[in-house]
Amino acid sequence: MSARNPEFKNVDRPAYELPALLQRLGTVSFYAANTAEQRQIAEAARDHARNLQSNIAAGIDSIGHLLYSSALGDTPPNADRLQHVGLLISHLAVQLEHSIDAAGEMDMFLDWKTEKNGAAK
Repeated sequence: MSARNPEFKNVDRPAYELPALLQRLGTVSFYAANTAEQRQIAEAARDHARNLQSNIAAGIDSIGHLLYSSALGDTPPNADRLQHVGLLISHLAVQLEHSIDAAGEMDMFLDWKTEKNGAAK
């Protein structure tokens, strides 16, 4: 991660930042030159994706650990494990919100295209 990348914001909220960055990035090509801004956006998106992967993996691992420990009657849950589970649930909720937004936007796009082309719904 580059602290100097102005596109990399809100390090603790990768689930919110990643979709917005990808949308801003728009269409890019392996074969065409990309702008410096596109490169910064892509780097920020990559870094947020990696943070999100790490948070999700830690959350899933923590769920497994908590279940295993509770089955054995071991010590009370570790605060870090509970924090990871909380982050996982938070990230899943954000992804659900984004999918709801995407479905709504696609409905509007499809309805507009249908009306514009004169086709029946």
